[in-house]
Amino acid sequence: MRWTVGLWLGVCVTGCLRDPDPGGQEGEEVRNLGAVGEDAGGEGGGQADSGSPTDEGDTGSAETDDGVDASGWTGTLVVERGAGSDPEARDCVLLWVLDGGTSADDCASCDAVFDVEHTFDASGSVGREACADLPDQFARTYGIERTSADTVRLWTRDGSGAFSPYANASLVDGRLDWTVGFDAVPSEDADAGTVYRTDLESGSVTLD
Repeated sequence: MRWTVGLWLGVCVTGCLRDPDPGGQEGEEVRNLGAVGEDAGGEGGGQADSGSPTDEGDTGSAETDDGVDASGWTGTLVVERGAGSDPEARDCVLLWVLDGGTSADDCASCDAVFDVEHTFDASGSVGREACADLPDQFARTYGIERTSADTVRLWTRDGSGAFSPYANASLVDGRLDWTVGFDAVPSEDADAGTVYRTDLESGSVTLD
């Protein structure tokens, strides 16, 4: 069964989907999306830019550049996948609840690092069987690098222990929001005609 975004919003947990950032309008590529749950088993890693490293071994609160003394990470992650003639149709829209805290890991470019558990929420999801390859629970380590007054670059730790760029995000008053992936990118199929493919990962998190 396929789902449209409009239908799913009627049963979604309030606020679990955010509008895409300016790079994520329909038909555009936001960023190549790494598979959910790859943190512990991915390969390679991006080269870190110069930045302000966190203090290795410090598991206390992390002072972010917007003045938030953050030691907690709570929120949601939503994955949307679809492929068909309707650019807004979805095969699945899945929700994970996020809960984490500051990490002892060192990220050379980051101003704060968090270890986060992701727990699948069936009540806020549709089409689970269509995206059965995604795990019910996984861990991911996120780094935050301030890039301007209200934007940050998110990094994630890969299987080698290195941090790689993951997403550009907004961070205002302790509220962190991002979207990465593909939104209704068209391709031509000899049998089906134009096929619109979507693979999006959207996060909405409170740092406290």
